[in-house]
Amino acid sequence: MNKKIEDLKVGDKFMMDGYTGNGEFIKTKCKLITYNGMNKYVVDNEGVTVLIDGDETVYPIVDEMVYESEIGKWVTVDEYQSYAYNYPIECSAELDNEWANESI
Repeated sequence: MNKKIEDLKVGDKFMMDGYTGNGEFIKTKCKLITYNGMNKYVVDNEGVTVLIDGDETVYPIVDEMVYESEIGKWVTVDEYQSYAYNYPIECSAELDNEWANESI
């Protein structure tokens, strides 16, 4: 279900991987604003306008749902955003129980 920004149309909403100022992995809601030329796209990333390369991987939002490939199912946008905090990519199955009991 992953796409590239260059595959989207102006106005499409999608999720995108990113990092906080502290270097923590997050997933954010975005909207494609316009094509800027030379494979660069203007994107609204939760109120911040950014210039993104067309080869960046994005996750389309369909009826407020996003396909989460890590668990192989469709989840709500809110669940998708929180997924990055609860299940880091390098996390093993043994650690999942520890993370589930921690408050964020």
